[in-house]
Amino acid sequence: MLYDSVEFEEAHKAVAGLGDSLVPVDGIKERTGQHFVAFVKVNGCLWELKGTRQGPLDRGALAEDEDVLSPKTFELAIKRIMKLERDSGGQDLRSSCIALAPRTK
Repeated sequence: MLYDSVEFEEAHKAVAGLGDSLVPVDGIKERTGQHFVAFVKVNGCLWELKGTRQGPLDRGALAEDEDVLSPKTFELAIKRIMKLERDSGGQDLRSSCIALAPRTK
């Protein structure tokens, strides 16, 4: 689904060539705004785990046959982030999808 998303590809291309981040200077604790986000399904709900938050966010219910790669998850998660970027006037959200992985047992 993400592979065929023109919107997602355009967003990725827009930031892919921006270059490397500056190396932090020792002793200066400057917030870069970069963090990881994970979306997981637990007890029928899509949860967002975000490094800058104090706890998980419930993004909505998923049916039993829906998982984190379902179209509904795309609507509740990545498409929501893309809408935030678009609505903010392109204020450098810098989101990137790193990996999608199956649940391990």
